[in-house]
Amino acid sequence: MQDRPIHHVSHGRVRRVSFDRIARNRVHRHSYFEPCIVISGAGDFEHGADRHSLAPGDLFLADPGVYHEIRSLESRDLQLYFISFQIAVHHSADGRHSSELIPPSLITSFLARHRTHLSDQSDVTPLFEYLYEMTTRDEVFGRSANYRDASLLLIRHVMSALASSASLSAGDYSDRQQKTRVQRAIETRLHKSLRIAELARACGMSERTLRRRWRSWSTRSLADEINHRRIERACQLLALPDLAIGEIGYQVGISSPARFSRLFRDLKGLSARDYRKQLMQDTAQSMTGSHQRTTEYLDD
Repeated sequence: MQDRPIHHVSHGRVRRVSFDRIARNRVHRHSYFEPCIVISGAGDFEHGADRHSLAPGDLFLADPGVYHEIRSLESRDLQLYFISFQIAVHHSADGRHSSELIPPSLITSFLARHRTHLSDQSDVTPLFEYLYEMTTRDEVFGRSANYRDASLLLIRHVMSALASSASLSAGDYSDRQQKTRVQRAIETRLHKSLRIAELARACGMSERTLRRRWRSWSTRSLADEINHRRIERACQLLALPDLAIGEIGYQVGISSPARFSRLFRDLKGLSARDYRKQLMQDTAQSMTGSHQRTTEYLDD
């Protein structure tokens, strides 16, 4: 039987960096992929022969072996989250995949072709922030299986966005940007009651147009999408042990505790209290080891 590739994805921790004191990092390259999301501010990203202007919500990626530099020379206000990951390829007759949360077909397409810069991706910022908070609040939690799985889901999102956008036509790419703009508008309003008409105005279209376009983008209704994102945000907040469960519903725009409890159970299959208990139990599990990472600076 012919050997099949096994892809193993290892990763570091989410970090945050600000370019207020040092307006640029040195031109360098390293042995791993490094996706970054712009939190705020402005700057530019030079990656090999390419240069991209940076704005909030931009997702960009440094490839292994490619010299690159990030700068915020004029405004000195650029802030980023970033994570590093590596993809090791082995071969086995059974072709079992060691990173179950990331499909082998996605890794293959990502390795074959992907963008290194994509705008309007701020919907992924909360996951970067969630992982960053996990490690800064609790070192043990940062080594948990829950952290590992959440990190792999983040990397899966990054791979999917960068790989799929690489093959989009100009029209399809514009359509994807519109969908991302709607998702971003939802994310920034999850803390309060949200009407579809308000969402449409924020996205520069009529309510009728928004509903029509959303039906072409998703199998979920807009109301279901909003509820789904509210509960996903609630799951992130449940990882913070000092935040009472009774407060979390208010934090995600659901003022009725009974409605929050019912919606959470409907979408997650268990109560918010049991979900938090499960998260805490996962902290006892250790995170898998990672491959050696190296960085080389151009002026060394």
